[in-house]
Amino acid sequence: QEALEIGLVSQVVPDTELMDATLSVARELATKPPFALRTAKAAVNQALDAPLLAIRQFAGSMEALSKLALTEAREGHENF
Repeated sequence: QEALEIGLVSQVVPDTELMDATLSVARELATKPPFALRTAKAAVNQALDAPLLAIRQFAGSMEALSKLALTEAREGHENF
């Protein structure tokens, strides 16, 4: 529960629901673009040795960047 509160995980499930929750996340990830998944995986791997504060700052930056990219993509689509 503490990991959820500080933003390290996106959800907490009971042990009995872990496999179903894991498969659900895996199915969702499987629908995402491969390049985005590879990039995210590389970022996670690089963060494994970083201090927690640096990881949280990096995650915030990546979230902001992804929102900006999505906004620009929508605007570009609407203009053409």
